[in-house]
This record gives sequence, structure tokens and C-alpha cells, in this order.
Amino acid sequence: MVLIRILPGHGNAFWADLKANITPVWDAEKRAGLIEGYHIFLNQTKASPEDWDLGYVLTYKNMAALDGLGMKVFDLRMKQYGDKSKEQKVIEKRVENVQVIGSYLTRNITLK
Repeated sequence: MVLIRILPGHGNAFWADLKANITPVWDAEKRAGLIEGYHIFLNQTKASPEDWDLGYVLTYKNMAALDGLGMKVFDLRMKQYGDKSKEQKVIEKRVENVQVIGSYLTRNITLK
């Protein structure tokens, strides 16, 4: 789970980046079977202006799916961005739009 604060005046740029660059990679990961899916949610009860605005969760089949994930996703990212330098430029622009408030690895449990 990742919680993000969209910086004031940067909402349009953030949403454009999310649609053009981030969700296409997640969709490719899903088609490749690397993730089961993703969820994006908005904070409707902000406690302060510094609180998070948007969160997202990527869901995996199990903890073993995380093994070597970075290398498995690399080719999908390069298909999206072209090469590492182009990807880096997008990332540098992205950090102008948002602040990561928290990033958590959680595990779904079923009570018996």
C-alpha cells in the first residue's frame, strides 16, 4: 500500500502521469501474471493538509511472487518508457507532483 499526497497545483499533472505512465505498466504486469490487480483510492477524510490524498495497492498471488520482481518488471517498464533515461525523466517530473507519505507491505488474512 502506498499513500501519496498530491502537491498543491499539481493535480492535473499527477492524474495525467497516472493515466499515461503508471496504470499502463500495472496493466502490463497484470497481463503478464506478475500481479493479480491493483486498486486506487481517494482519502475522503483528510485530517490535515499534509495528510495523504491518494493510495494504491498492488495485489500479488503470494509472497513468493515478490521474488525477483524488479527484474521481471524491467522489460515491461522499458516497453512503456523506451529506455532507462526516458523513464528517469518521467520519474524526475513525477516527484515534482507528489510526496509519498507512506509505503507498506501488508498481507491479507482470513480469520478462521
